[in-house]
Amino acid sequence: MSILDDIKLNIDNLLLSLQKNNDKLEELYDLTNKILYRVIYSYIKNREDSEDILSDTYYLICKNIKKFKGKNGFNWIYTIAKNQALDFIKKHKKNIYIDFNDEQTINTYQLTDKNESNIDLVNDVLKVAKKILKPNELELLLLHILDDLTFKEIASLTKSIESTTRWKYNEIIKKLRQELTERGISYE
Repeated sequence: MSILDDIKLNIDNLLLSLQKNNDKLEELYDLTNKILYRVIYSYIKNREDSEDILSDTYYLICKNIKKFKGKNGFNWIYTIAKNQALDFIKKHKKNIYIDFNDEQTINTYQLTDKNESNIDLVNDVLKVAKKILKPNELELLLLHILDDLTFKEIASLTKSIESTTRWKYNEIIKKLRQELTERGISYE
């Protein structure tokens, strides 16, 4: 059993315990908050809003805990976090801009003074990606590039096949490269 499988089993057990009482919420939070925050942040691009949505996510986990079926707990809470982020975007109907002065963004994109000139390029590429990619395509791109998840991990999260996930990712990259070339944006 892999470490990821152990973590998923632990999440399942914590969620089952939560169905009986709330004494495991802190343990669940400690185990999952960083990855859920990154998922939310990948959509929202704002630290304060992402933190609020993360809190709402744990509230909804507790509120809907009786709906948890006993397995695939990570996928269940991941879906809640993702849906909270998407609902936030729909509700506020605003453009999500990337704040490159925000410490979290700098860490997420691994930006330093040395490559500060790449900030505009990264921003342009992300704007294009957000415009031309479907939400599930953008999610796949961000999970692989920003969250550094393997295709196997992404396939597990999205209940897909690893080879299909890899193929979809390659198609997304082709689509993005073609659009960037058409727009005259040099990305290499």
